[in-house]
Amino acid sequence: MRQAGLDFEGKANSPESNREQRQSAACTPCLDDSGFAREDDATSEYWDNFGIVEESLPGLSLETSVTTQPEEPIITGRRVVSLAHFVNAVRSLDDHSCPKLTGRFALVKERRVGLWSELTFTCSECQEIRKLTTDPVKEPTSLTDKANIYIYIYIVVNDAAVWAFMSIGSGHSQFEEAMAVMEIPAMSKGAFLRREESLRKCWKTVLLDQMIKAGKEEKKNSRKKLGLSVRMA
Repeated sequence: MRQAGLDFEGKANSPESNREQRQSAACTPCLDDSGFAREDDATSEYWDNFGIVEESLPGLSLETSVTTQPEEPIITGRRVVSLAHFVNAVRSLDDHSCPKLTGRFALVKERRVGLWSELTFTCSECQEIRKLTTDPVKEPTSLTDKANIYIYIYIVVNDAAVWAFMSIGSGHSQFEEAMAVMEIPAMSKGAFLRREESLRKCWKTVLLDQMIKAGKEEKKNSRKKLGLSVRMA
């Protein structure tokens, strides 16, 4: 045990151990009882040995990326379309002889007129413009012609919609609400009221015309019956 102790003391006081203690003391600042570094030679030597290595950092490379907002679609929501008319109108776009042979019609604009729309197409090469409608557009000039069109030919979609809501005792508010649920752009209140008034005048004209025709027919039948009865007598 004594030999081991001698060996331990000898190792502790060996030259190598003393050298390590001196190096540690040279690199460690002396602290006072409060734990602060003393301003003495040992502290100065410590900070002198505490070198800051400056590293050259590579230059920053800035990458600029341009974010493009997606283009809004020209047409949103739903539309009321006369299918047969619109299919024939779209087929007419094929009758196009572009000099560059690569031109294609593209939709560039929509003009809404109540429930029907006018679609403008432009050729990508020769810039030819074609316009299509989603419903047959017929605008008679006189009120009588308009009444005849309502009864015998065709009711345009705007007047048909107003007529439908008038027939169930509803007005523009109910019409607008129904169109909103179906995501169909509705005509303005002013346009609705103008068509409503026009329909009333047409109905009055048609009703008066039908009453006159019925009166003439009844008078004719009465005279015929009266003439037959006289001859029979």
